[in-house]
Amino acid sequence: GGGATHHMEKENKLEEFNSRIKSCNMCDSTGLNKTLVSGILLGSGNINSEIMFIGQNPSVVRYSKDDKIFGNPLVSNTDRVFCDGLASIDLKREDVYVTNFVKGSTFENRVPSVDETIHGLSHLSNEIYIIKPKIIVCVGAFVCDNFNIRIGQIDTRDYVYFGINHPTAVVRGNLTLEEYILQWHKLRELINSSKSVVSLKKWLT
Repeated sequence: GGGATHHMEKENKLEEFNSRIKSCNMCDSTGLNKTLVSGILLGSGNINSEIMFIGQNPSVVRYSKDDKIFGNPLVSNTDRVFCDGLASIDLKREDVYVTNFVKGSTFENRVPSVDETIHGLSHLSNEIYIIKPKIIVCVGAFVCDNFNIRIGQIDTRDYVYFGINHPTAVVRGNLTLEEYILQWHKLRELINSSKSVVSLKKWLT
């Protein structure tokens, strides 16, 4: 049927997109060092989800005694906190689509440079266009700043945007888990409201 064809078209477009990311030298700046494996991380999850989460860029995780690295969108304790947030609104990681603003990891996990940010946005804009979510959740200050939105703020332009703290804020003790979960409850209300244009307008006035 039409739905299956649409899904296949989206899968094909995403596959082409991911191929471009994997071969992009500017994204894979860490890969220029022969002792490192690629620090690129592709988006993952449900490509038909109405909700898209965008983080800053892949974290660099060192393992064993050598110098190799690999990217992970949300690592260990941070990932558990993120999954707690999802669970609090009855969602699992595989229910939503998760990606990063900048596709490559950065040395010592520094904040991406202006050039890396501009380059990342060029890829991200294409990814958003392919996924076509209804709600874009900006995770953390970097992503919120680049979409000109505050933590806890709802805004509507081409898509509905919502700003949420990065789970590292909880891991580092800057935010309690309870405060973090309250942000997710606001997101659940937004998800429910977005199903009705009338009620969504009430959120945005």
